[in-house]
Amino acid sequence: MEDKKINPVDIYVGSRLRMRRSLLGISQNKMGSLIGVTFQQVQKYEKGVNRIGSSRLYQISKILLIPISYFFDGYDEAKDLNSSMVRISEKEEPIKYKDLDNNEIARLIKSFIRISNPVVKKNVITLVKSLGMNNNERDLQKKSPPLY
Repeated sequence: MEDKKINPVDIYVGSRLRMRRSLLGISQNKMGSLIGVTFQQVQKYEKGVNRIGSSRLYQISKILLIPISYFFDGYDEAKDLNSSMVRISEKEEPIKYKDLDNNEIARLIKSFIRISNPVVKKNVITLVKSLGMNNNERDLQKKSPPLY
């Protein structure tokens, strides 16, 4: 039997589905019942194992309160589709699609959205960026004066 190859587009669309569903606090079970499939089918959609048909994608976009284009936003920036990598910007290291499919990211975003003070939001961004820097980036930042 031949192994089924998963299309990188399906993986990306699935990860976007999972991210949005998680942000809204909708379980896979609930999502499945809303679109008329089992939670296992939702899992397969989110992993990219099963392709989401256009009518189902339309239905999902209405439930998640987003345009269909949301599922494809950022995909064209992928630099290396064969290894399922995407760059957020030219300066940043590539991120694997599977990293976008992470409950910790969803919790971080939910918490960040709840912050009402813009100064605190800016400080959180600065903190997270500095924690994510590699040693070379830290060395460069130490040599340059702060921008504030």
